Amino acid sequence: MRRMTYFMIFVCLSTAIGIVWIRHENRVTYSHLEEKWAIRDELNIEWHQLRLERAAFSRFDQLETWAESTDKLVKPSEHIVLILPKTPEEHFQNWNSP
Repeated sequence: MRRMTYFMIFVCLSTAIGIVWIRHENRVTYSHLEEKWAIRDELNIEWHQLRLERAAFSRFDQLETWAESTDKLVKPSEHIVLILPKTPEEHFQNWNSP
């Protein structure tokens, strides 16, 4: 009878330890899963931004192709292009320099 009691205590303790261990593993796994979801969401946002950029560039290319096909629109030569300074101070410095 005593042997059966020890066996039952052993079974109860091992079951309790198993439950605690499985719950811990479940929490760790779920936290890893949440991290993966966050990474997935960040990559999804980046992918959508890249698609928008690609669409914008493709429209620019279409516009450039259309402009080149039209006889009235021509790219200006390099000596006509004026590059403006970033700040007004730079503008006045360049203006006063010989």
